[in-house]
Amino acid sequence: MNNKYRYWFVVGFLTLILAVIVSRLFYLHVIDRNFLLKQGNSRALRSLVLPAQRGIIYDRNNIPIAVSVPVSSVWVDPQFLEVNNPNWPKVLSLLNLNPAKANKILEATDVQADKKQIRFIYLARQIPPQLADQIASLHVKGVYFQKEYRRYYPDSEVMGQVLGITNDSNHGIAGIELKYDKQLAGKSGSITIVRDLKGNIVDVPGNQVDPVPGQSLVLSIDRRLQYITYRALLKAVQQNNADAATAVIINVKTGEIMAMASVPSFNPNNRQVFDPDAMRSRAVTDVFEPGSTIKPFAMVAVLQSGKIPTDTVVDTDPGYYSIGKYTVKDVHEYGQLTLTGILQKSSNVGISKLILQINSKALVNTLDQVGFGQETSLQFPGERSGYVPHPFVWAPFALATLSFGYGMNATALQLAQAYAAIANHGIQYPLTLLKLNSPPENGEQVMPSAVADQVLKMLQSVIEEGGTGLKAQVAGYSIAGKTGTSRKSVDGRYVNQYIGIFAGIIPADHPQYVMVVVIDRPRKQYYGGEVAAPVFADVMRQAVYLFTIAPNVNRKKV
Repeated sequence: MNNKYRYWFVVGFLTLILAVIVSRLFYLHVIDRNFLLKQGNSRALRSLVLPAQRGIIYDRNNIPIAVSVPVSSVWVDPQFLEVNNPNWPKVLSLLNLNPAKANKILEATDVQADKKQIRFIYLARQIPPQLADQIASLHVKGVYFQKEYRRYYPDSEVMGQVLGITNDSNHGIAGIELKYDKQLAGKSGSITIVRDLKGNIVDVPGNQVDPVPGQSLVLSIDRRLQYITYRALLKAVQQNNADAATAVIINVKTGEIMAMASVPSFNPNNRQVFDPDAMRSRAVTDVFEPGSTIKPFAMVAVLQSGKIPTDTVVDTDPGYYSIGKYTVKDVHEYGQLTLTGILQKSSNVGISKLILQINSKALVNTLDQVGFGQETSLQFPGERSGYVPHPFVWAPFALATLSFGYGMNATALQLAQAYAAIANHGIQYPLTLLKLNSPPENGEQVMPSAVADQVLKMLQSVIEEGGTGLKAQVAGYSIAGKTGTSRKSVDGRYVNQYIGIFAGIIPADHPQYVMVVVIDRPRKQYYGGEVAAPVFADVMRQAVYLFTIAPNVNRKKV
């Protein structure tokens, strides 16, 4: 080959190489630029979440009952993690992680490496800052820290079921934390970090979005009363060898829930041991046949009908009442009973005879009006609506049993809400777990005030000599209330297990609070007057001093 051809061959070859290089550069910098930037950023840039501090929850006296404390989470970048660093085992030891478990996490990452480059793995969530500082001092590359917040509940089991809990992502998953999660959670921020080839953070650009803290809440719950109620329930469960107990206290003038407790409970600060059964707030989730605590509402229906004179005397002898092939029975033979006497003695025969003399729909209408068979305005997570039957044609025996609380079911919260109407001249306010700054104006007249006041007076006799609720007495204070006892149903059949119930109003001459107590399956005694009424007395003896309710030693008897 002569020199001329050799020259042009070399020039052409170099030109071709240059064209390939230019074409490749053009492709990389223009056509495939976004892809390359994305790949580069994925190796050097990382956007970290800046968690928002969750709002504080206070009781009605502005005492914090749920707070967020600073914690740290530990994460690793497998691309830079120095597993051969002599301090790596110390990191695992401080986190109570065995090497096998840590290796399993990293191996799972390697398996997925071809499909997706995983650069972020949590080793531990929400550890104390002091522990994070210890780990940081070991200087193991590839180990990083992220500031977070952990929820802390000072009253642990006492408030557990009301407040609920949050998950590791700081979102509510039960109770108040779930119901008001949007207000409490706030809005997370973000920050972008830059790392060099060794994984070290070398720069923090200015594109940081600051987190927005969550709003705080002030509950209607009184922390002191909640504690008193919880301790009284715990005592009742132990003394009666019961399965569980629940109680709810309502301010009848506002609809505010002052206390709502259940036993057994759980400690929301201990996330290692959670019993779903203990986590539920039984006052809203558990339904039961309310037994004789429904009789006052049957009496409301009777009085409202206008068909039964107030001076009516009912013959309950011989202690039972045959309705077709069925029989309604009383615990004892009570003979001639006035309307007040029927409630005082809790006569099934007496209330059945009355209810069968009025319109068959009257009782159901009354129960509907005061809120049975429907969710309350509270809309608490897990709340149940209960059940009230609505047949087109009432069988007499079914209607009779409904008058003393069988064939329906309700929650403790519904029962308390209904009694609040009797205590407040027939006016019922929407229930709330938030403290009200002014008296509510949206009360509903769910029964005539004259009828409500008349039944309230009748219920005072239940707590007096000869009544079934003597153990609910609080010295110096007028009390109105009703005991109830119902058999439990298992798989659609009644069994020899019972629920003891008491619904009380204090003070009866100027009602301020309603309390409902439910004792589930007491094994020593089971009548509501024996197992539930004493809890009311125990709590209210302390509550009257707590809220400076003046005594009425000269209260009049009905």
